[in-house]
Amino acid sequence: MKKNLVVHVGLPKTGTTYLQKKCFPKLVRATYFGKHYEANESDKARHAFMRFLEGGGKQYERLKSEFLGELDKAPSDVVLISDEMILVDTPKCTWQKKLARISDLRKDPRLGGIEVVVIFRNPVDAAYSFYVECQALLSSTFPSYSMFVLQSNQAQIFNFDKLTTELSVNFKPDEFGVFSYDRLCKRQNGLASVTTDILGENIADQNIVASIENKKKVRGDSYYSNSVSLLEKLSSQRWTKSVLRRIPRIYYGWLASIFSQIKVGDPVLVTRDEKQDQEISRALNVESERDSLPKTPGDVKYVVVQ
Repeated sequence: MKKNLVVHVGLPKTGTTYLQKKCFPKLVRATYFGKHYEANESDKARHAFMRFLEGGGKQYERLKSEFLGELDKAPSDVVLISDEMILVDTPKCTWQKKLARISDLRKDPRLGGIEVVVIFRNPVDAAYSFYVECQALLSSTFPSYSMFVLQSNQAQIFNFDKLTTELSVNFKPDEFGVFSYDRLCKRQNGLASVTTDILGENIADQNIVASIENKKKVRGDSYYSNSVSLLEKLSSQRWTKSVLRRIPRIYYGWLASIFSQIKVGDPVLVTRDEKQDQEISRALNVESERDSLPKTPGDVKYVVVQ
């Protein structure tokens, strides 16, 4: 039985964790192979997928076969994978290359089809939230929020001209859908209604506002980052990052869970002001509220949720 693969790629800071915790595990007709938060659930297929996306050279075909082997184990013909790290750059692979590798799966005769799902929000707010969340890891290279947006490849996922162009280069118009986070939240079933659009399954929402409420401390328009964990501190240093990558996966998860609970730094105020936002808006090609919607190059199809 050929599998139809649906890949939810984020964007980061668009309620992805909520969907992964509350909605996707409740799917009935589709098999969810995305990120799980319950100890008794297996992430084996998702891990195989992420290894394939970041693998290269001689490993590429082997990692692809390993992932497709895991995909074959799904009891249904529709499989959903969800991981916001797909659009996050790593030392091994840029987000653009990951999209190209997902596209490469379309050539495999074992797959019936692929659809990529993207949920977006206002790009200036999204880029700022992403930097606040990852400040401990990014600050050594990009000391400020504006520098991160203006100089990093990572921040280009929030430039929707560039994001939709990458999608249209790699996929046919009917192979990806782009949804507005804000408009989804205004629906009767809130963010959970995206499962109806992409999979035809209606999952009742459970108080979306309470589920995704931002709990970070605020000063004016600026937010404090999270307290820095030992894992983040080690991951932000080049030599310790290299050591961490050499730890066998079976041990890394256990160590990471411990190190992430050890706090070694206080929250940092990530400043934000109107002048800075205007500069970021120009960099991300957002001139008005209307421009916060993704552009559609040519006849590229996307979903505008009413």
